[in-house]
Amino acid sequence: MRKDIGIAFSGGGIKTLCQPALISYLEDHKIRPVALSGTSAGAMIAALMAMGLSSEAIFEEIKGALVEIEQRKILRISGRELLFNKKVKHGFIDGHRMGTLVQEICDRLGFHHLSEVKIPLALTAVDLYTGTLVVFVSHPHLYYNTHRRTEVISDISLAQAITASMSFPMVFGSVEFEDYALIDGGVRMNTPVPMLKDYGAKKTLAITMRGPIDSDIPLNKSLEVISRVYDLLSREAEYRHSSKADYVFNVPVIVDNIFDLQAADKIYNQGLDQIEKEKADLEAFFKRNWWQSMKELL
Repeated sequence: MRKDIGIAFSGGGIKTLCQPALISYLEDHKIRPVALSGTSAGAMIAALMAMGLSSEAIFEEIKGALVEIEQRKILRISGRELLFNKKVKHGFIDGHRMGTLVQEICDRLGFHHLSEVKIPLALTAVDLYTGTLVVFVSHPHLYYNTHRRTEVISDISLAQAITASMSFPMVFGSVEFEDYALIDGGVRMNTPVPMLKDYGAKKTLAITMRGPIDSDIPLNKSLEVISRVYDLLSREAEYRHSSKADYVFNVPVIVDNIFDLQAADKIYNQGLDQIEKEKADLEAFFKRNWWQSMKELL
């Protein structure tokens, strides 16, 4: 199998729980990517893989985080908070709620600084003030930035980089880092394929979760409306960047909204089903040719 692959994990809230299914496929076929990138919830998946966790462990970590989100009421917004909490900037929910949870996960797993991950990693966020794409890079000596309006940062904690990439606009407040007000990287690049090429990956695969828009889904709650608006805005931008990948593995996940915390196992199984449908194409993509095999032996 090839050893020059980079994997880009798209953002998509709860829909990203289909992504560990592909990681399981990589494990079964002994495929170790040379670089990983991720945005928003995909940043969490990519980071856990870069730490060296198995697909099963990643899935369990995310399911455990979902339980904590529910128990701590992280996504709940009270009228009192809306009226009196003036400390939250650029959103309804204090981003420190999610940041604390992410920090606890990283601390428990023993990863503190971004540079400590085992596989070269790039996570994206956006500066709300300037629109600059901020790329958090774990291995800067291997990374060659080729993009305008982009800042590369490597001296940051892993938890803060993940939290910044996951700061869903208008929902969570921005993450303050140096002079930046950082929000979800999906605002500019929901599928960070270009970052893989900047790491030198010869072949790239993007994992996306775009399905048809379900017009029957109710849009009565604030999070449902915000989720739909963000989905509509990000579709075209995601296509523009995911189309740069050599292979796009798309799982057409449909959920009521991307904050639906009850659909974890169903979504994971959709990932497994899609792998079965694309089994022959995936095997062809990951297969080494004769010349590649010779170069690895030399």
